[in-house]
Amino acid sequence: MTYPRLAILATSWVLWACGHDGGHGNKPDAPGMPTALTVTRSGSPVAGVHTYFLNADSSLVATVDTDAAGTASAVVGAGGSVTALDPFTSASAAAMEGDDLRTFLGVQPGDQLALTQTDAKSTTFTLKVAAASNANTYDVLTSCGAASVVPGGGAGGRVTLFNCHGAADIVILASALNGVIKVPVSGLYHPNVALTDGGTVDLTGDTYRALTGVTFNYANAPNATISISHTLVSAAGGLAPFVTAFTGKPATLQEPTIAGATEVVDTTVGLTSKHHVVEWGPLAATYMLDLANVLLPDLTAAPSFSAATKLVSWTEGAAGAAPDLTTTTIDVARSDGSRHWHWTVAGPYTAGTLAFPVLPTDVTDWAPAATDRVSVTALTNAKVPGGYAAVRAHVHDVRDPTELIAGPSGRVVTVRSP
Repeated sequence: MTYPRLAILATSWVLWACGHDGGHGNKPDAPGMPTALTVTRSGSPVAGVHTYFLNADSSLVATVDTDAAGTASAVVGAGGSVTALDPFTSASAAAMEGDDLRTFLGVQPGDQLALTQTDAKSTTFTLKVAAASNANTYDVLTSCGAASVVPGGGAGGRVTLFNCHGAADIVILASALNGVIKVPVSGLYHPNVALTDGGTVDLTGDTYRALTGVTFNYANAPNATISISHTLVSAAGGLAPFVTAFTGKPATLQEPTIAGATEVVDTTVGLTSKHHVVEWGPLAATYMLDLANVLLPDLTAAPSFSAATKLVSWTEGAAGAAPDLTTTTIDVARSDGSRHWHWTVAGPYTAGTLAFPVLPTDVTDWAPAATDRVSVTALTNAKVPGGYAAVRAHVHDVRDPTELIAGPSGRVVTVRSP
């Protein structure tokens, strides 16, 4: 698993809070100010995206298609909603794969909402590395993906990475593999390596160096599986993570030394649902987390959708920190087979339910009927720095808990339905 969006953390941390919006965040609420949605794909505006602007009671404000700049706007009252139809899906693809609806709930006047998508661009090159003493396996950990390589110069090995934008920081982790046990023995780190598709990167002249131990410990940990993903963040971004597990006693990872690096620690706790605690900040030799009152209420059963109430509902435990927001996706198939769609809704957290708006029927009746086949395919609650208001503008761009990182240090906590 890689975290490509961490590439901006080391130099200009992601700021989704109102104080710095980069042109796409939330602005201070001001009655009468238009709420705007901008849709971009790989940096280019997407025109013609059918967009519904509704008040909080689902009354229609406006139906607007995005213009040549990829933007649609209307004056919406506080607590309204904005829904985009097929922002990145062509009509032909929608006919085969289903329509894609994205809804922002709880919007405010002046919000500058965004839907962005970057198509993956691969770079394949030949990587040459020298052999290290006492090692027989070599992992390639970079700021834009991970791979493995066979050392020894010669022809080298083919490596494919994604969205590197012409350069990457590269770590070679040399380990001794004995059966299923892999013991890291040394590593090399080469920053800012130029990459060209079809080119060659020769690191055979680099020196392997001793590794540094980083220890992880937890207090008040539940009786559950706890896995640890540790990402070193260099100037180029987050390197593909080092992973281990906590089994009731401190766990140690052996990693290369990277001057000036910061860290992201993603702790996964498996209860009935999957919990993530993501913390980031200065790199330290010892990481300690007291899990008392940190996890969100466990989701104790799969969520469901009611056509009568237009609610996604779920059951959750009584204990835990209060979430700030909920995102959920339903898949709907019309009973007569005429249409199917995926509908993702994000909004402020309310215990146990998330209400879907009632959309106009100019394209079709988007409200799932009792006779339709409806399944809830995902539901996540999250607690984030600054609350829902801080992430509302880009909440649909989040695909991983680490993408909710904001500021030089902090914590994000999520729980995802079973």
